[in-house]
Amino acid sequence: MTDPERAWLTDFFRAARGLCGKGGRGEDVVSFMVLEVARRPDHYMRKYPDAADAARAKIVNAGRDYNRREQVQRGAGARGGRVVQTLDELGDYHAKQGVEDTVVDMLMLRTLLAALPVKVAKGLLLEAAGFTQDTVARVLGWSRTYYSRKASEARGRLRVELGLV
Repeated sequence: MTDPERAWLTDFFRAARGLCGKGGRGEDVVSFMVLEVARRPDHYMRKYPDAADAARAKIVNAGRDYNRREQVQRGAGARGGRVVQTLDELGDYHAKQGVEDTVVDMLMLRTLLAALPVKVAKGLLLEAAGFTQDTVARVLGWSRTYYSRKASEARGRLRVELGLV
């Protein structure tokens, strides 16, 4: 990175921070914006000679993108349309059924996952273990968008196999 790019990015960071404020979500949006702009500073420098103009232009979309990513990570979908129940709300599933039923469920899960591509099955298991889609995609060597699409297709296949659709 050249000195002019570094200076422009510093000005961009200060302007974005002034617009978003310090702490909490504002700080996250600023980080999101700076990471995006830092990937191609020459492009943004040509498009916006003034870093403050660039910050004002990026802030609306960056805030919207940040909120959508947060909703997706919480399982609510990009538009916030899905209702997600926590494990506490569902209750202890295994306490309500016997050991035999649990073993049958695990065998069924193993059979269903075996029908999926190996990387997708691993990804679904990692998600079930609590990892975010971003982390799972990085582990698999895929983009988050590609993994999200493949996982969604796999969940659809599982729903059909289980007769939930």
